[in-house]
Amino acid sequence: MIKKRGLGDYPRIYRPLMISEIYGQKDAVTFVRNGLKKRVLPHSLLFFGASGCGKTTMARSIGMGLNCENGPTDSPCFKCIVCRGILNGGHLAYREINAADFTGVDNMRNLRGQFSCAPMDGAHQIIVFDECHR
Repeated sequence: MIKKRGLGDYPRIYRPLMISEIYGQKDAVTFVRNGLKKRVLPHSLLFFGASGCGKTTMARSIGMGLNCENGPTDSPCFKCIVCRGILNGGHLAYREINAADFTGVDNMRNLRGQFSCAPMDGAHQIIVFDECHR
């Protein structure tokens, strides 16, 4: 059963897994798909927009696409260890950090120390700072 998580008055029932399934962000989807196919993505990306427009979904899709055993690819397999780990939220190659919880300079210094080592089975380390506006 799919768990409904409320997003204001709009319940979020389905979160796309593949980049091609993301709706309403045509330019960003085209840029990321071409970057993954040609293996030329910038070292950092900034996604901004209204709540619920797909920023975190896009970041998670990029993380799976870059670190998939078949990748870099714009259509990850969802079967390898890395893809399953990212989907379950427990893989070191992909981290989502709620920046609203880390407001002080000391907190940021502690975070910086956590990023010094590279992931063991993923080729790229993806770090998503979510809620940076707070």
